[in-house]
This record gives sequence, C-alpha cells and structure tokens, in this order.
Amino acid sequence: MKLFYNLILNTKKALSVEEKGMILLQYLKMANSKDKLFALELVIGKRQKRFVTNGEIKEWLFEVANLPDWLLEKCLEVSGDLAETITLLANPENEERENLSLVEMGKLIETIDTKDKIVLNFHFQKIWKNNSKETIFVFCKLLLGGLNFSIPNIVLLKVLSDYTRLSIAHLTQKIEQSFDGLSVDFDSFIYDFNSKKNREEPYPFSHYSLLEKININWEECKKYRIEKAWQKERVQVIIRDHSIILWTESNELITNLFLEFKGLKNELPSETVLEGYIVVLKAEKVCQIDIIKERIGKSKINPIPNELSIIFMATDVLEFEGTDIRFQSMDERMAILQKIVDSLDSHLININPSYEIGTEKEWLNFFEKSKNDFLEGFSILMKSNGVATFEFPHLLNLLKSKQFDTAYHEHYSYLSLTALVNVFRRNKKNQYATKCERNFCGIFWLFGKKEVFTIAIF
Repeated sequence: MKLFYNLILNTKKALSVEEKGMILLQYLKMANSKDKLFALELVIGKRQKRFVTNGEIKEWLFEVANLPDWLLEKCLEVSGDLAETITLLANPENEERENLSLVEMGKLIETIDTKDKIVLNFHFQKIWKNNSKETIFVFCKLLLGGLNFSIPNIVLLKVLSDYTRLSIAHLTQKIEQSFDGLSVDFDSFIYDFNSKKNREEPYPFSHYSLLEKININWEECKKYRIEKAWQKERVQVIIRDHSIILWTESNELITNLFLEFKGLKNELPSETVLEGYIVVLKAEKVCQIDIIKERIGKSKINPIPNELSIIFMATDVLEFEGTDIRFQSMDERMAILQKIVDSLDSHLININPSYEIGTEKEWLNFFEKSKNDFLEGFSILMKSNGVATFEFPHLLNLLKSKQFDTAYHEHYSYLSLTALVNVFRRNKKNQYATKCERNFCGIFWLFGKKEVFTIAIF
C-alpha cells in the first residue's frame, strides 16, 4: 500500500506529464503483480465511483475523533485535501498498525454494502483506529472517488510499452477492454496473447515514401503504386465477428470517434482489413481535412455540416475473409479491393485514385505537376474561413537593391511576382490582389484564403 500511496502523492507534485510517467514506471517496477493491475484500473479512471459525500465523512470523523468542526476546517484549509487531513488526524505514526495491500483494500470495499451508510461508517472508524496512514489515506480516496492522476493515454501507453516491451497496439487493446484488476494479476492479463481481442489489433502499416524523397527513374516507377496522401496518418478498418474497429497509424483506437462507419460491419466481408485515409468530401471533392484532425484525440464528437460527408479512401486490402494477402501482388490486391467496394450498398468507401505512368515524358510531367499541387493541398487543409500565410524574399527587389547578404541557406526560394502569378494560374487561383509597401528588405507576404490570395510586397 505504501508504494501506491507514494504514487498518488508524487504524481500530484509532478510538474509535467513526462515526470508523472517516470513515477508510474518506477511504481510498476517495484509493485507486486496483483496490486499493479488494480492500480492500473485506478490510474486509467475505471473505478472512480463516489460512495460518500465530504459532509458524511466529516461527520464520521467528528464522531470517532471527538474533534470540533472548526478545528477540522482549519486543518483542511492547511492541507487542501480531505483524505490527507483525515490521515494526519489519525496520528498513526507512533503505533504498530495493520497495513493492507491495495488489492485487499479493493476487495474489502467490494464486499461492503456501500449503500448502507451505517456499515460504511463502521468500516471507516475501524480502519481509522487500526490501520496505517497509507491504508487510511487510500481508503478515504476510494470512498470519495478522489483519485485523479491526469496521465494522458499516450504517456500511459509509452510507460507500459517501456516496462513490458510490448507493442502499443497490443497494450491499447488491453486497457480499452473491460477487465477486473481484483480477480486477475497484471502479468496474466497483459501477457495474454490468445485473447480474441488480440485479433482486433492492426497490421503493420504498408511502407510508403513521399515522391520528393525517392530517387527513381521512369522505368523503376512501374514497381510503385503512385497516389495522393491526403493526410499524415493512415487508418486501418478491421472487421472481426461483424464488429468494426478503426486504428490510426500512431496506434490510437478511434472506433467511437467515427460512428459514420458503424454500418460497414454488416456490409464488409467478415475477417477483412482495409488500409487508407479518412477524408471529408464536398460535392465529391476532398476538403477540410481539419475536421478529421479535430476529432482524433477528443471525447466529444461535433456533427459535420449537411453539405459535407465523411468517407474512407481505401489504398490497400491486407486481409480478405480471414486470409492474409499482404504478400500477393499489388494488382491482385487492388482487384480484391475493387470487388469489395463494388459489393457495398453504401458510398462510405472509395478507392484512392492512382496514377498510371508508362513513359519517361509522362513521368517527368507527373513529377512537375505534383509540385504544382502545393496550393491545392493548402486549400484542402484549410477551414472554410482559414488563412494560410507565406513569406519569402522578392527576387526583383533583391537584384535591384543588391541585397545579396539576405541570400543564405535558410531561404529556400526567391520568387518573382511573375512566378507567383503562374503558380496561381496553374492551380486555378485566378483571383489574387497585390499590395506594395516600401521597405528595405523586399519580402513577399501571401495571405491565402480558399479562393482569394493577397500578395503584399514589403
């Protein structure tokens, strides 16, 4: 119990979530396997039921300690924590007192009729008189539902992964499912790989490279499937026993954040895994990717406007009807993916379009065109009322004023107004305005909205 008591106090004093993670890691290394899983339940917040009010537990303390209420209030003002105040007033330092383990404490509370306040009062007085300060403190915290470790899931999973040497995907599945930390120990639960839940974990995501980061000629490019990457993180859609599970590439379980796909569990073949992107469509064009980013990592789901729809843009199929097909050729997998999409009644899944390139000229043209999609990408990322801002040196002013001392490695490009206008026209951004201001630097500022870009030359 002393280890868990110190875990509560030390995480409360910690100045950052990283420090809290280190404190939790130390606890896991030192605690016994039975206490660890129940402690994990409490850290996650799965057992935060409140059994008594502050007023009720204060009345019990007045009764057992014969203290005036004003003295308790003064003590509470100093400590700021009711459970800590009750523990200090018990003054157990000078006596040999019983110290329950964390699991023993949990099982005791489980056996008590918590609705019967007389029974609760009896156990409170018994523990206050006979048990160690650590036991009293944790017992009061559990009765009051006052445990709040404030350790984000991403930090918790990193700590568990460092301690167990297991994948974050496996650990995410474990802590997301229902488990009873009082009936099973940590090692038996965490290292159980035969559970049905383990089948709901994602495959390793397919390898891909950004076009600008690979150096291949037009003949070698035939080995690649070339397509648009709509956002940084891909998603896997997993169908198991007519249930749907959604995983991001960073091992975040997002099934409950995208209920739009709930019906796919009855449409997609069972035991099938797809990979791709979740995107937003407006008039059949991808837009406002920020809606997807805003949902991930949040508990509250905001409804999207009626003119928008959320779909899954599939790029690959990794498993089909229980068979791992990752080692089949890309053409074979794409044929299976096409067959799956054609069989759907809904329009929740599209195949991410690819680009067929057969000659060196087509390859060079495609590579150049991909560079010109720059502004289109920003239009997709931006909100309807968003503004994108760009800054770079103005080539004409640089040459006229001989400002060569401004040319150095951190300035990647030096653009002229002519070049900017050509970029706008290639991206169908025909509406633009210019504004000139006198300044010694000669810098372009672009203020871009969905359709209109303002160029300011300083």
